[in-house]
Amino acid sequence: MPIAVESALRAPPGETGSALAGLAEDQWFERKSARIAPRDLANSLIGMANADGGIVVVGLRAGHVEGTDHTPAKRNDLMQAGIDHCEPPVRTDQRLVDCKDTAIVCWSSKSSPTTSSMQTSATRCFSGWETRIAV
Repeated sequence: MPIAVESALRAPPGETGSALAGLAEDQWFERKSARIAPRDLANSLIGMANADGGIVVVGLRAGHVEGTDHTPAKRNDLMQAGIDHCEPPVRTDQRLVDCKDTAIVCWSSKSSPTTSSMQTSATRCFSGWETRIAV
């Protein structure tokens, strides 16, 4: 886990979200809005697992904490994205992270020895700043 992300996740609940929102995204860290579709989240999880691993946080938008508490059913669908939309399922550690008045969801994945892909789709890999179709 990147040191800056690890440090932000250990911050007090009132500071965690803003600390994560202030970090630069890179090959090992991505922020997503709670509005993301589960299938689109699965694409990011696959890209991380097929590359060097990394962390995806959902519930941050435009530099602010929007959280995931307002849509518990959708949060559950997002937490199942690595299983429901991936073949084989992407192995991740996931947790709810308290951000004072709401929670965000954090997925952590290591580089996978097995290549995953979207169900009925091409294999993807996270490279640089984007998820690409692997050739």
